[in-house]
Amino acid sequence: MVSKIFYYILTEKRKYDEAKVIASIDTLSFEITLFYLAHSDFVNAKSDFFSESFKDFEDLMVLNSTLRAKCDMFMTNDKALFGLGGFKGMELVGVRY
Repeated sequence: MVSKIFYYILTEKRKYDEAKVIASIDTLSFEITLFYLAHSDFVNAKSDFFSESFKDFEDLMVLNSTLRAKCDMFMTNDKALFGLGGFKGMELVGVRY
């Protein structure tokens, strides 16, 4: 689900053409995998927290959730995450504006 704030930022703040924003959102809706946190994500994040050098527990839960959803790429503007380069074989990609 694409939030209303996403549309607002692109059309009102960034001043992108509304028709292009709608077309892009429509296309992305078929390519983005939705995921939700599960208890196993917490368990895996806890293990990673104590065994890896990366110590952001919330990010570790999200990253483990994306792995469970079989995502091969995670887009972020979090410089610490992007600095990892990858996580358990999943590519971490920086967002460019």
